[in-house]
Amino acid sequence: MCVGYLSGQSDVTKRPDERPEPDSPPNERVPLHEWKQYGYWARPFINDVLCQNSPVTSEKTISTQALADLITNMRGAEDPEFEVFPDRWIVGAKHRALPPRPARWKDPDPNAPLPFPWEVQLNPLLHHLLWGPSALRWCIWEDPLLAVYYGRTHMNVLCTDADRAQPATWPFLTYMHFNAVLGDDAYKFPWPFTVFNPKGIKVGDILAEIYYNFQLAVTEAEFGSWPEFRRQAAKRTHQQRLHRWVDFGAPPLVDYLRRCDALGAKMYFRGIEPSVDGCGWMIVFGPY
Repeated sequence: MCVGYLSGQSDVTKRPDERPEPDSPPNERVPLHEWKQYGYWARPFINDVLCQNSPVTSEKTISTQALADLITNMRGAEDPEFEVFPDRWIVGAKHRALPPRPARWKDPDPNAPLPFPWEVQLNPLLHHLLWGPSALRWCIWEDPLLAVYYGRTHMNVLCTDADRAQPATWPFLTYMHFNAVLGDDAYKFPWPFTVFNPKGIKVGDILAEIYYNFQLAVTEAEFGSWPEFRRQAAKRTHQQRLHRWVDFGAPPLVDYLRRCDALGAKMYFRGIEPSVDGCGWMIVFGPY
């Protein structure tokens, strides 16, 4: 019985057609611009200074003069071109010249039952596409704050803070349990993990948690339990990772075997999907 995903918040013994509909069922597709709109509001560029506008505890409308003073104060008086102070921004400030807070995404109710994975809409950046380039191009041995690119462009275009601040789902989820990897030949995914954000899970929350969990070391017991072909694939990937900067004149890295090495050549993120058992989510990896 699937009890882990909803954490006791709903009666999972009922069939989907017997359970009540969520308050805001995603009957219509969320337009692409609305996902982006939330990111632009949550991480706006104000006078070329990246500001954090979410999570917000309260909102206050400010005057034009107050906004002008706020923008001025975010740059140093001595060297305004290079001295920036984004922490001086007032979180939740409202003005007609600022990106408005999107109305679609409400703060989650912690007491409300969570929708099941198949009942929500995924952000297009997280979609698993069956063929062609993925929406995101990211090798999971790289920090997602530094090396996540758009996957369907002719040039390398880095994802921004506003992209990572986009909602992961509609409606918002506060809890996503990952318990599978698509195509993994293991009987059971050995490293399940949970993404949690009481204000609603964002794209960046999922990428950060994937990165953290696959950066952890592989224990000797785990490595010894794998079949020989998997051990050899992990060793080759490990060596490739340690030597990836050698062609640029850098010495080989010194590092232990990590979980990401166990993926072999399939170390690129290709999205997520509801897991087959319906109790959580699975990650899709693939080659470059």
